[in-house]
Amino acid sequence: MDPTLYLQPFLVSFFGAVFLLLLFCEVLVRVNTSLPVGRWGGVAVILASLLAVVTNPHLVMTPVIGGVLVGSTMILFFGILDDILTFGWKVQLSFQILLGVSLFLFGMRIFSVPVPFVGQVFVNALPGGTAIGCALLILWVVFVTNVLNWVDGIDGLLSSVSLLSFFSLLFLSLSPQVNQPPIGILCATLAGAVFGLLLFNVPPSRFFAGTSGSFFIGFSMAAISVLSGTKIATALLALSLPVLDALWVFADRLCAGVSPFRGGDARHLHYRLREIGWSDRRILLLYTLYTGTVGALALSTDTLGKTVSFILVGIVVLSFLFWVRKKAIFLRTSQCV
Repeated sequence: MDPTLYLQPFLVSFFGAVFLLLLFCEVLVRVNTSLPVGRWGGVAVILASLLAVVTNPHLVMTPVIGGVLVGSTMILFFGILDDILTFGWKVQLSFQILLGVSLFLFGMRIFSVPVPFVGQVFVNALPGGTAIGCALLILWVVFVTNVLNWVDGIDGLLSSVSLLSFFSLLFLSLSPQVNQPPIGILCATLAGAVFGLLLFNVPPSRFFAGTSGSFFIGFSMAAISVLSGTKIATALLALSLPVLDALWVFADRLCAGVSPFRGGDARHLHYRLREIGWSDRRILLLYTLYTGTVGALALSTDTLGKTVSFILVGIVVLSFLFWVRKKAIFLRTSQCV
């Protein structure tokens, strides 16, 4: 394995993102603008990633990769508009569905899905397999995009979680069992751009990912994980903390009679941890250590092992979520007395 094959796209996207963010710093300092430039960290990530992909001589431009690039460009413009106009959740959800449909039209397919204690179930073998595969792809894109969009509530959280998750997918792509150098190049590219943002996004943050950044990172994570069935299980395990938190909040909102896609209610774990007195740096450290540890675990287990691991960490995470929620309610009640 030639390490320069992956180091080169990592460095191109990293320095590209850093250059653009420094340029945006100059805009903030020298130009009196009403544009939300501070939320354009995601713009830098997208442009740097696109630059690294289109200039990479080792990456063959397949229709599926072309679909990812088209979707990324759509996110770039939609995210800028959303940061300026602030679209509602219905518009954002419709756009996420459109992203999933566009990937399907460019030839991306979910051929199999990991089922606990069963293994890979091949979608095409089921009646109406094409329609089922399309629906699963759209649901997966919408789900992962929202999971990473919702985790973007504290400085550095989205950047650190996604960086470690992209590294997990990178090392999986390079493993002898998978051996997908093109996917490894894409993962290295995304990791480099996100790392560039992280330098400006750690507390106290100078730039935020914004809608463009959170949507792009989630969309890219969903697309790359679909390119191999085992990557879906790996992505789920690496992202298990924000995934389980998202499912918890999803259920909590349904029980409260509000839309599960409507944000702004501080139900997510990072907000509740802040409510019970945790500092932002402590929360960031928790998510980083968890994602790094579980991401490494995902690389060392097969599909069945990932299933068992997800169940075990799920028990721990859900117990922690329950404890944090009860403590937050107790503190809130104590303050009202």
